[in-house]
Amino acid sequence: MRIGFIVYGSLQTCTGGYIYDSHLVRCLQENGHEVGLISLKCSNLLLKAGHNISPGLVKTICNFRPHILLQDALCLLSLPGFNRLLSRIYPVPKLALVHQLIFLRQETKTRRLYWQGMEKLFFRSVNGLVCNSNTTKQGIRKRLNINKPTLVANPGKDRLGFLGEKEIVERCSHLGPLKLFFLGNVVPGKGLDKLLQVLKHTREDIWRLTVAGDLDVDKRYSRTILNMIDQSNLAEKVNLLGQLEIQDLQCELRKQDVLCLPFSCEGFGIAFLEGMSHGLPVLGSSKGAAREIVTHGQNGFLVDPDRRGELQYYLELLYSDRERLQNMSLAALRSTQDFPGWRESMQNIKMFSEQFAAGNNAVC
Repeated sequence: MRIGFIVYGSLQTCTGGYIYDSHLVRCLQENGHEVGLISLKCSNLLLKAGHNISPGLVKTICNFRPHILLQDALCLLSLPGFNRLLSRIYPVPKLALVHQLIFLRQETKTRRLYWQGMEKLFFRSVNGLVCNSNTTKQGIRKRLNINKPTLVANPGKDRLGFLGEKEIVERCSHLGPLKLFFLGNVVPGKGLDKLLQVLKHTREDIWRLTVAGDLDVDKRYSRTILNMIDQSNLAEKVNLLGQLEIQDLQCELRKQDVLCLPFSCEGFGIAFLEGMSHGLPVLGSSKGAAREIVTHGQNGFLVDPDRRGELQYYLELLYSDRERLQNMSLAALRSTQDFPGWRESMQNIKMFSEQFAAGNNAVC
């Protein structure tokens, strides 16, 4: 089967969505399918909008003649008009891969309404959906009123391997500040600025923060973070590592105590599973899909991002009660058993795509 796959930029980009897409492309190819990767440039809004009427893009699809066309939903500004145009010329079934709902991450009503409208237009232009979580699926159905054939396929838990229980127990026995780990690119949606605002008002003896994520994705925001660290005198307590290779990331995960992403509204949160696979309890947001992974009080805490005193309370609790930290760390590791590995999850998408291309549009 020939499968077209539309993305922005390169699959080598280090974000959860691109990691997901890369695993899927590899799975499809390993199962004998021919994947035609169609990379769209995304330097500005005008260029993105232009893809909707691009004869070159239509020609590329028609020349490849795919049996099904997969589209990363992050390309939503480029594709609503294009999909309708293509349906008149080459009516190939279209599946959107949905990693997050952008409108749910906006902080102003105007921006929420804009992105809600754009996402609704895009999802109406495709024939089916692959969602990374039930939260994402329900957001599309209930908040956008879109009801299309849908498969929920969680990201895998096993990209970075696992830490053994004995090592986790030994790690939790150390005294000193809690080692907080922020795993994600340094971009506004991850909420590092809000985390630093809380930490600078938290007892300085109970925490140290390590940040592993690309500082070059949004350089303006990264400069804001660097200024915050400097002006708040946090340089000795916050370590910005930048983007890490897999082996270096595994090494860092072994050293840390808690995965700390309390202000990031995630569509799923691959970082949560990767941290938990190394026995890191999660401090995650009560908004978004973290609640599908984190059981409050067992393998982490869900923090109301509007009540920042909660975060300080949980930090002091874990710092002062190392037995609780150990129990939650072991629970975090064990709870990863409830989630699929990458191979299993991507195989489910492969089968759904095959059935969809064959005309089986049953809702999952």
